[in-house]
Amino acid sequence: TYTAMTLAERAAIQSDLVWTGDYSGIIDGDFGNRSIAAVRAFQKRSKRPETGILNPHERAQLAAQARARQERVGWRRVNDSTTGVSMGIPTKLVPQAGRGKDGARWSSKDGDIQIETFRYSGPSVTLDSVAAQLRTVSGRKVEYNVQRPGFVVLTGLQGKKKFYIRAHE
Repeated sequence: TYTAMTLAERAAIQSDLVWTGDYSGIIDGDFGNRSIAAVRAFQKRSKRPETGILNPHERAQLAAQARARQERVGWRRVNDSTTGVSMGIPTKLVPQAGRGKDGARWSSKDGDIQIETFRYSGPSVTLDSVAAQLRTVSGRKVEYNVQRPGFVVLTGLQGKKKFYIRAHE
């Protein structure tokens, strides 16, 4: 069962399930009903019995599918020296790198995809204040909003474009 696995192993399964399109949730290693439902979705799509528990062959198949999708978009870990952030970037989708307003910026050739890093600091800056500021940007419609100790995630539409923001303390 999943409780016998390390936190890192469970998080790796969730990450692979995100890459295969079977899971949309926080990658935290907490393997509850939502994660098990994602495993079942992967098994169904793979025409395997929907047990919710990955056998070694299924786990290898899941990892291979996730790797193939990562390679297709050029998924690489990059470091932004301005903010100190290290994160994964789909380098084939956003090949143009440069400076953003508060950090680094990567964008697609046509500008439809943009990834930016930022860092806010100061005595009155808290995760709550940054989250509140990010929620109220003019023209932004937040459709998903989760705040946990140490981070916040916002997704939705800004004008006609989708956005995804993740901020950490």
